[in-house]
Amino acid sequence: MELSTLTRHFVSHFQKKPQFLARAPGRVNIIGEHTDYNGGCVLPCAIDREIYMLGALRSDRVIRAHALDFDQSTSFSVDDPDRARTAPWSNYLRGVFQQLSMRGIQVPGLDLLIHGTIPPGAGLSSSAALEVATAELAKLASNVKLDPLEVARLCQQAESEFVGVQCGIMDQFASVFGVRNRALFLNCSNLECRTVELPRQTRILICDSGVRRSLDQSSYNQRHLECNQALDLIRSEMPELQNLCELIPTQLQDFRPLLPDPLYQRVRHVITENQRVIDSVQSLKNGDAASFGRLLFASHESLRNDFEVSCADLDLLVDLAARLDGTLGARMTGGGFRGCTINLVEEQQMEQFSARMKEGYQKHAGRQLPVHACVPWDGVTSRRL
Repeated sequence: MELSTLTRHFVSHFQKKPQFLARAPGRVNIIGEHTDYNGGCVLPCAIDREIYMLGALRSDRVIRAHALDFDQSTSFSVDDPDRARTAPWSNYLRGVFQQLSMRGIQVPGLDLLIHGTIPPGAGLSSSAALEVATAELAKLASNVKLDPLEVARLCQQAESEFVGVQCGIMDQFASVFGVRNRALFLNCSNLECRTVELPRQTRILICDSGVRRSLDQSSYNQRHLECNQALDLIRSEMPELQNLCELIPTQLQDFRPLLPDPLYQRVRHVITENQRVIDSVQSLKNGDAASFGRLLFASHESLRNDFEVSCADLDLLVDLAARLDGTLGARMTGGGFRGCTINLVEEQQMEQFSARMKEGYQKHAGRQLPVHACVPWDGVTSRRL
C-alpha cells in the first residue's frame, strides 16, 4: 500500500496528519530452528514483507492504535500498559512500551496506524516486525537515541516477558539488522554476526500452508522448557556448560544415560541443527548449493522427528517440493506447529515450482496454497514526515 494511501487512512481515522513513519521487515529463517534460545547459530534473513506504522503525537499519555488489516482499534496508558484480551495483536505494542518505560524512556502519547504485508501466524515473524516498528517509531517520537542492538533486545524481552513467548533474539535481530540480498549468520550466544551470500540463480519461495497457530498458545514454550530440563541434567556432569549448543554431535552418546525420552531427542535436534547451520555457511562459502539444499531437508527431518514441531501440512509441502525439478532444499520455517515452508529453488524453475506446488496442495490438502517469492531485505527504518 502506498504511503499516500496509508496517510489518507490515518487522517480519516484520527482527523490529523501523521508525523512519523516506521517500517520493519519480517524474516524467514533459512536454517537454524530452535537453536537461538539454546545459544546456538542461526541463518535468517529479513524479507520484503513488512509492517508499516504511521504515528502522530497526542497531548495526553494515551496510545491509540488502529490495525488497518483487522479494522480493530485499541487504547492504553503509555505509562502502565495492561494486557489486552480483545485485541491480542496490541500486546506486542504494549510490551514494547512497557520495556521502554522500564528503561526510563518517556514516550509521549501517540496515535498509531498499522498495516502489514506479512501473513500473521505464518512463522514469518510478523510479531517481531510489529515490535521493532513500534520501538523505532517510539524512539523517533521521543527524540532519544537507542542502540540498534538494544532495540532488538528490548523487543525480544517484550515478547518474552509481556506476551509470554519464551523466544530467543533471532527474529528481532533480523528485523533490525537485515541486509538486502544477504543472509545473517548469527551466533546467539555472543551476538556476533556476519552476512552471507545465498546461491546465485536461486530464489527463496515461501509456501504458506494456511494453517495458523499462536506461539503463546502452542507447545513452543514446552520445547523451551524441555531444553532447559535437559541442560540442567547435563550440567550435573558438566557444571561449566552455559547452553546446549556448546556441545557437538560427537558428545551426544556421552549423555544418553542422563537424558530420558523425549529430552534426548530434543537435545539431538538442537546440537545437530546447530552443526547444520555451521555446515550450511561453509557450503555457501564453497558455492555448493546442492550440499546446502541437502542440509535444509535434513533440518526438516530433525524438526519433524526429534523436535516434533512439524505437522502433516508442513510435511506434505516438503514432500511435494522434494519431488520437483529445481528444488535444492525445503523445510518448515519458524517456531513450528503450523505456518510455512522455505524452499530454495532454481530461478528458472520458479514458475513451474509454484504451479505444481499449488496443484499438489489443492489435491492432497484440499486448500489453496499461497506461494511468495521473497527477497532478503533491509532492516528497520524510520523517518519524520
